[in-house]
Amino acid sequence: MALKIIIKIIICIFVFSCSSSSSFFDRLEILENINSMSNEKPIKIFSRQELEKINYPLIEIQTNGILKQSLMLPLSQRDNYFNYSSGSGQLITMNGFTVTKTNGININLLSVELPKESPLLNRMEPRFWPLEGKRKYSFLTHLNQIKNHSFSCIFELHEKEEIIIVELDYKLIKITENCKGGLNSFENVYWVDDDGFIWKTKQWLRNEVYADISVIKPHF
Repeated sequence: MALKIIIKIIICIFVFSCSSSSSFFDRLEILENINSMSNEKPIKIFSRQELEKINYPLIEIQTNGILKQSLMLPLSQRDNYFNYSSGSGQLITMNGFTVTKTNGININLLSVELPKESPLLNRMEPRFWPLEGKRKYSFLTHLNQIKNHSFSCIFELHEKEEIIIVELDYKLIKITENCKGGLNSFENVYWVDDDGFIWKTKQWLRNEVYADISVIKPHF
């Protein structure tokens, strides 16, 4: 019980505005329930029937780091920023379709800055995506200092692919983003519909850690 209280306090600190409404605490209860569902197996295959009673936006995240798999709900929103939480206290912030902050997954990502016109921040039809982009990451080091990394990126459109997200089939355009900065490089992948909504993405977080994120129930 004490651990659950601590997790709720951490969540309140992390989100931009902690609401005392019943909706906020309803979501916390749902998070606790879905966390126990995703802990049944190392990687659990969910069904739509299991998740149909969750009447909130919902994403699934898998990483090759310490967070293997989790379902997450947005506990708060400010402008284009959504604060997502798992039932066991892992937290991420997404600006549009990009992970910009993490807590509890041993990444210590503080922020990601993108151009305001980026299709990763604003829905944009794939045919209008730019050829190039830029990124700036800020991380907290073990010495409690902030370290920044800047990258130049190139987008490339590929053919449509069949993608399954919790028993639903999508035919989506695959777009890769290859980024380089100093001695570092990485590739992000996005699966985008014709209207520019990104349903699935593989994003670099830090070092060799990537996050696979699938939108199960969108926020629109």
